[in-house]
Amino acid sequence: MTGQPSACGTAREVGTFAHRLPADMVVANPKHRAIAEKEWKLPEGTIPPKPGFHAVLQDRMLKDGVLNCYWVQCNNNMQAGPNINEERLPGYRNPENFIVVSDPYPTATAQAADLVLPTAMWIEKEGAYGNAERRTQAWYQQVETVGEAKSDLWQVMEFSKRFKMEDVWPEELLAKAPEYRGKTMYDMLFKNGQVDKYPIEEARELNDDAHHFGYYVQKGLFEEYAAFGRGHGHDLAPYDVYHQVRGLRWPVVDGKETLWRYKEGSDPYAKAGSGWDFYGKPDGKALIISAPYEAPPEVPDEEFDLWLCTGRVLEHWHTGTMTRRVPELYKAVPDAVCYMHQKMPSSRCTSR
Repeated sequence: MTGQPSACGTAREVGTFAHRLPADMVVANPKHRAIAEKEWKLPEGTIPPKPGFHAVLQDRMLKDGVLNCYWVQCNNNMQAGPNINEERLPGYRNPENFIVVSDPYPTATAQAADLVLPTAMWIEKEGAYGNAERRTQAWYQQVETVGEAKSDLWQVMEFSKRFKMEDVWPEELLAKAPEYRGKTMYDMLFKNGQVDKYPIEEARELNDDAHHFGYYVQKGLFEEYAAFGRGHGHDLAPYDVYHQVRGLRWPVVDGKETLWRYKEGSDPYAKAGSGWDFYGKPDGKALIISAPYEAPPEVPDEEFDLWLCTGRVLEHWHTGTMTRRVPELYKAVPDAVCYMHQKMPSSRCTSR
């Protein structure tokens, strides 16, 4: 289970993590890399087996000067993260680094950036998301964007037009796929006969991204993503179906969602007579790991004798970029606070 309910379907399943690929595949698995290279029409060996930098390591690489250009989307890094003053702030302050932030609001991260790209809110664009119960849902663009704001997708697609494959691929890969010479990343990633194959007529009139690029890009990207999981126990319904229902829980086979995964009679991938079939493993059994207790690297002592534990409040989401702007929610919880036991001596209270 993830810390945030939307992280399952909107980050992990689609492969946005440094070690992951779409449909819950991972770069360390050679079979998964082969599937991804086939779906994306990439030469064999394009996807490296070694993951890229994870979020915490990205901060350290910025700090050490290994990373010099950093683009932040959908996150408020400078307000949410471990040991920000020591690990994150130095990289943002380094004049050799260039920080780009895409956000609708002037967050702490946006204020620390060298360049801020005004970004469309969720109701100003079309898209899809998933949550912890495997439910995938989609929505249409509801309102027009404000000012010069553009969606994250628009920004990435336009950015991809600025690079040719010779700029990003070594000669050994170009030699395997000479048809990509002279083409831009946009040509390979989007204008590739797969993502751009759904005509603009299928999109709604209010769909800024589709009308800008001339094809139903959201549908094209979703169907490309869905191809990774179909037949692999991660089947998704056709994109148009999600706009007609209140979400479906994958795997979706023959139009029917799966209420209980791995359960015979509910999950179409579970073998008949199995009762429960954890078909992701050769023996059909769940992998449960019992690990011995390992103490934290730091425990309370005479000088630092308190345990601190992070938590959540009902009224706000993460750093409150959106929720703190709602008057009723802000009035209910206007500040971040530290809750202490009622028997804690008042002399221990601190202020900032």
